[in-house]
Amino acid sequence: MAGALALALLWLSVLAAPAASFVQKTTVRGTIGADIGGVWLVLHDLAPTFRVRVDRVDGDTVLPFKVSAAGPEVARILGPAMRGVVVGEFTDPKASVKYGIFTGDIITKVNAVEVHGAADYAGAIASVKKYALVMIRRPSLASTRARLLKIRYRPIEGEIDGTSALVGEDIDVRVKDVVWPFAGQLDKSQRDRELWSPAETDIKGLASTWHELVPPERPTFVGGEFELVAAVAYDPAQRKDIELEGTAFAMVAKMAGNPVMGGGTNIGIYGVRTVAGSEISGTYVEATLAAAPFPISIDFNGTFRMIKLSEYSNKDVDLAQARKAAEIKSEQAKLELAPDVPPPAD
Repeated sequence: MAGALALALLWLSVLAAPAASFVQKTTVRGTIGADIGGVWLVLHDLAPTFRVRVDRVDGDTVLPFKVSAAGPEVARILGPAMRGVVVGEFTDPKASVKYGIFTGDIITKVNAVEVHGAADYAGAIASVKKYALVMIRRPSLASTRARLLKIRYRPIEGEIDGTSALVGEDIDVRVKDVVWPFAGQLDKSQRDRELWSPAETDIKGLASTWHELVPPERPTFVGGEFELVAAVAYDPAQRKDIELEGTAFAMVAKMAGNPVMGGGTNIGIYGVRTVAGSEISGTYVEATLAAAPFPISIDFNGTFRMIKLSEYSNKDVDLAQARKAAEIKSEQAKLELAPDVPPPAD
């Protein structure tokens, strides 16, 4: 009986632990210099990006379409820099189907030339001889995605030349995999290819209930690594990255997908441009290396907005422990133990 009771208690002790979250770690390069601690709703407004080879047209046209400046309707996809030109009328009616380019697509790069506007585009196509490699961003396939982040921020104070100063930062970033109360709207955004914004009531409701959100039946991720990099600490590749131009710092998120859900690696780069109290915003680039016989990169570009729901808290952990304790109590009530048997008489 003692062995059976020990096994029962061991089983209950396993139940006592809160549901395990996937392993995540954070590293910091340089000094961010901004308190980004808190619980954040992160909204990504993204459109797919891809490169197309387009043959040169004989004559002065060069490429088989006309372009114009991007308007405010694509600001959530291009960001404040509004980099790129919009494809308009096709001079060759067959070119759209031939190259898979459509009216409304945004050209952000021609060969090696970054296209900020019409002048850059004109200069780029002037050097096109036989063909051009054109980088396209497609707003017609844009959608909004959401993520819940918990960020613990602790400044490390020290002394420099006899003066108290910030000498380092202890930052821990964690993704919480949750079922959203507005999951239907997010699904509709992806299904209908339309950007979505939560209502004020959605945000207020989430601010008071974020810690109660349950994880999905099948976890999206099984591991995560985050690196925060101050602008002064950007490596050579990051300094050349047009998406990080003018940013204060970057956060690189590398998430390992659940093999049951298809696996793969999701890499997101947040180029932080503004930190204003309860809101952080900037540009966002995401690449998913899909699981396949060979890696297939699926790229998206756009912007992100982080809305602060609360100060950093472990209310979610405390609630998970309380729920688990209630489960244990319920399971204990179901246990049927044999009555105590007195030891045999000598």
